[in-house]
Formats: sequence, C-alpha cells, structure tokens
Amino acid sequence: MRRPGFTLTELLVVIAIIGILMSLLFPAFLAVRNAARSTQCLNNLRQFGLALHAHAGNHPRGQLCSGAFDPTRDGPVEIFSWVADCVRQNTLPSTLLCPSSSCLGDEQLNNLLAKNPIDNKVTPPDRRTGSSLYLSQTWGAESDPDRTEWVRTNLVLKGFNTNYAASWHLVRGGPKNVNGKTQGSLRNLAGCTGPLTLHALDGARVPDSTVAILGCADKSDDGWNRLSTAIRPPASLRLGDGVLLSENFNDGPAMNITSSKPSLPPKFAPVPNGTPMTWLSPASFPVEGDIVKEEAKFTGSESIPLVLQDTRDWRAWHGGSLNLLFADGSVRKVYDTNHDGYINPGFAIQPKPDTTLTGYTDNRCEVNPWELYPGAFLEQGVNRKAYE
Repeated sequence: MRRPGFTLTELLVVIAIIGILMSLLFPAFLAVRNAARSTQCLNNLRQFGLALHAHAGNHPRGQLCSGAFDPTRDGPVEIFSWVADCVRQNTLPSTLLCPSSSCLGDEQLNNLLAKNPIDNKVTPPDRRTGSSLYLSQTWGAESDPDRTEWVRTNLVLKGFNTNYAASWHLVRGGPKNVNGKTQGSLRNLAGCTGPLTLHALDGARVPDSTVAILGCADKSDDGWNRLSTAIRPPASLRLGDGVLLSENFNDGPAMNITSSKPSLPPKFAPVPNGTPMTWLSPASFPVEGDIVKEEAKFTGSESIPLVLQDTRDWRAWHGGSLNLLFADGSVRKVYDTNHDGYINPGFAIQPKPDTTLTGYTDNRCEVNPWELYPGAFLEQGVNRKAYE
C-alpha cells in the first residue's frame, strides 16, 4: 500500500515553482518599497517647505532661510542655517532623513566633531557667535569624547542633522556685482547677495515653481564622506563610526574653463573670481534632450563659456529620479535619463564612462529650464514659448 506524501520529484517541482513565483514578484515588491520611500521623501520636503515659508513670514526681510548648514561659511549651525530655521518651526530635519539615501548625516558633522568650525577668513564677522563656538573654545581643533557628547546632546538630538542639500539659490540668492564682475568665491556669503528672500521671488522673471531650494543630497567628497567618530546613543541615530555622509549645498554657477595648454580639455569648475557678470546671463539655455557641443549657440560668442547651475551635490536616489522642493512649496521628481545619478542642466561635458572627475557622464541636457531653472540670476527669466 502506497504511503501518503510527496515524492522527491514532486517536492523539487513545488520548490522550483515557488522560486519562479518569487523571482517574478520580487521586482514588484522592490518597486512598491521604492515608491513608498520616494513618497516619504517628498513628504519630508513638503514639511521643510512649510517650515521655511513660516520662517520667511516671520523674518523682517522675508528670508526663506538664514544660511547653509555650514559652520565655516555661514556661522554656528544652531543659529545660521536652514536646518536651524526648520528646528525653530518644530520641524526636526534629523528625524526627516531621505529613506532611499545611503547617507545618514551631513558632512559638516565631521567639521563640528574634529576642528574649529569658525574661519575668520571666511565666516562673516556678524556670524562668529553662538553656542557651537564652545567647541573651539574648549577643545580647539582636537577630537575629544566630551566634544562628541556635546555635539550629540546639543545638536544632533535636537534636530540638527540632515541628508538633504540646499540649492545655491536658497542659501546664496545671487552673485554680487562688483564693477561688473564677480567677487571671490560664489560659495561664500561675501561674494553673494545673501539667502533667498520672498521679495526676490516676487520680483523675479522666473516662476518660483522652477526655483529648486532643497533636494536629496549626494554623498560627500572622498575624505569627508565617512563619519570620523560615532555619535551614540541612541542606536536609532544610526551614526556609527564610518557611516556615509552627504553633501551640504550645491556649488552654484559653474562653467568649462579653457586650459592654457591646447592639448588639455577644458576644466569644469565653479565660476572663478573676477568673471564678467555678462557671462552669467547666457542668451538662452539648453532644453531636455539637447546634445550640447557648441556653447556659442547659447552664449552668442565662442569666447564666452556657458554658465549654468552645478547640480552635482544632489543625487537621484529614487530609482533614477531626484526629489526636489521648489520655492513655491511644491515638490516633484526630476529624472536622470542617462542613469549616472546626476541631473545635467546642459553642460558640454566630454562623454566618458568615469564620473570621478565631473560627475556628469555626457553632454545631454536632462531637464528643461522652465522646469528646473539653471541660471544665476532670477531676474533673467526663461520664456518657454521661445523653445516651442
């Protein structure tokens, strides 16, 4: 009499069928998880938008924020940063991290943990104040367990941490015009007009729905992208020794700088000191799908490089898309069409498979200027009909 049960062959067939079903369903599960994470990220950005607009409503000059989360360039982060502005509105960035990002904190955590964050050559005189000066006054430039505990207790646990990067427009507004030229580095406050204001947006020719102000941050540069000292407890902070850290804010206007040696290709870099202001206002901008080879098509002269916003401190963590918050409070996705992780607004980058030098892998424009404004001046404007 045959005993009830499965034969080995039947059992193997069942296992094979289950394996096939799992392989078919796994991509769907992965897509659902990624979509949920992206939705959570967009909700985070909406909350930041509400907090920053509330800050602007209470500010005498209508500033959307007080600066970048950068103690060297903008002063103590618990006073002068968009993160601090959100904390004052009871929105805690440390609890609203992008869930798809591999980064668990901002690169400036290393700055706060291991060195004097104030630099008299860069930090504006009126911003050399605040409780984080305690770090330099007590421990100088040396890492110390008590210093780490101070950062944990007084900053991280109170909300001062993020893995989102500000746009250059948000924290710098625009370049200062000094005798028709730029002055100093446009990453520093001294060379710019200051954080973006509602007044500037009201007077702009660019719709505020095209001016991005926050986005998912890329990992920081080598040497800065790993946390130097663990910050714990609690374990929920996930700030263990060596975790990946994110970029801080976009570098702003950049261009291809022609080498003095004809044999060398142009160097892609931020706009240098003394750049004519007219160079920062191209006659037109590339549109999505353009293969940008001749910059003169947009600048009107072969001797003038095309100046656009460097967007490489943002990264498309969400399955080929980047989540952005815009100045009108709206949030939406921008798509990375060539899958290099970045959104090229139209730089004439020499196509290459290695992104270590430029980040962008080719010279294809991936976004329209009326969807994500790439210029330096909000007063310049973008006429969509001119491209239609």
